[in-house]
Amino acid sequence: SMSQTARTCASGWLRKPLRGLRKAIAHRMSLSKKTAAHYTYVEEVDVTELEAFRQYGKMELSPLVFFAWATVQALKQFPELNSSLDDEHSEIILKEKIHLGIAVETKDGLMVPVIHHANLLTISEFDYKIKDLAERARDRRLKPEELGGGTFTISSLGKWGGLMATPIINYPEAAILGVHSIQKLPRYRGEFLMPRSILNLS
Repeated sequence: SMSQTARTCASGWLRKPLRGLRKAIAHRMSLSKKTAAHYTYVEEVDVTELEAFRQYGKMELSPLVFFAWATVQALKQFPELNSSLDDEHSEIILKEKIHLGIAVETKDGLMVPVIHHANLLTISEFDYKIKDLAERARDRRLKPEELGGGTFTISSLGKWGGLMATPIINYPEAAILGVHSIQKLPRYRGEFLMPRSILNLS
């Protein structure tokens, strides 16, 4: 029917129906912007030693795996970031367990599969979980429970380039971490200027 397909207006503009996953994403993003007070803080991080560790150790673990593991350790120390707001009862809900969402770009839009009980995983287990969930998300083979229950989200923004971006909080979570691309940049170490591996976290 006409409502299910793209149609051309008299002005020549093309109108396509918003439905399915893209409609759900649009609704959640809109809800997040309306209900959360968004604030972005950006930190430059020197990951030269991490890159050397990965290279010389011949490790196939991506930088995202290390940041996911480090994020979980940070959430243990700062549980306020692993929480949500119950506005109806004026209560902050602190989550004991950490269920880490990893935003994945698919042909249908952005999906956020969840690594449940992330606080119990080692770095190598994170690597397996992230690769497995990302692959199945792109193939649309995720189970419904793997797309819900997240308490904090990481969005890997490096492939888009640029210096930084403002990721949108995954409602009803309290915060989100954007991990950007690693670039070789000149930085001072003491009085000496040298090339360093640098990325931004937002």
